[in-house]
Amino acid sequence: VFAAPYCLRFPRIQRVRYDKPWHECLDVQSFVEIVHSSNGSMHKAEDDKSLKNDNLKNPKINKRGEKKNVSIIPSHLMKTDISGLKGETLIFANTMFYFVNTPPSYNLDYFHKLVVENGGSFSMNLNDSVTHCIAAEKKGIKYQAAIRHGRIIHYSWILDCCKQKILLRLQPKYILFLADFARHKFPEEIDSYADFYYWDIDVSDLKQIFINMDKVTVDPSMVHRYKKKYYADERFCFFQGCCIYLYH
Repeated sequence: VFAAPYCLRFPRIQRVRYDKPWHECLDVQSFVEIVHSSNGSMHKAEDDKSLKNDNLKNPKINKRGEKKNVSIIPSHLMKTDISGLKGETLIFANTMFYFVNTPPSYNLDYFHKLVVENGGSFSMNLNDSVTHCIAAEKKGIKYQAAIRHGRIIHYSWILDCCKQKILLRLQPKYILFLADFARHKFPEEIDSYADFYYWDIDVSDLKQIFINMDKVTVDPSMVHRYKKKYYADERFCFFQGCCIYLYH
């Protein structure tokens, strides 16, 4: 049973439609209308449509009568031109950045050039050579894929490093995501919520730690242990059993 109610037999990609955004893709109603108008087949309709498109699109020709090579790579996938950039510092030496997403106030080229100017490099794809995954928000398919890397850093870390011209430590306020296996590498340094034991934190650090807490699970054995440890002292248990409401 198909929702269309048709299925695609032997589907294949003929070309990528970079001229259309994803939200303008063919819907089911339009698909059914095309099938009905072509006697139950999309094949002839697509062939006619392709011929019309080919006739309308004339290749670009220069003054010499030669065809120009037109790039079909969309702008957001084209690698940033870093030729002619002058080095400012080497704070990002031996680091490879991958940008999951960027804030509206900055474009991807800006961050690529900023990284290179400070001794680092960047990758257009998420691979094993990437050392730092950078993001502005926890959204999108690319973010879900980057989670497998184990650690995702907020873009403000790069801006702050470049502003102060030093490689800043990754405080909790800069951590958007830290996987369990990444935490377990340093059990003596960091707790389960990405809070380092020996670093002081500020309000922004604490807020980010709370934001990163997807769910908080309470271990009954831990609660029992603390009750046994502290309830013996009346100073720590005189509110036991009370449910308090603070009237503003």
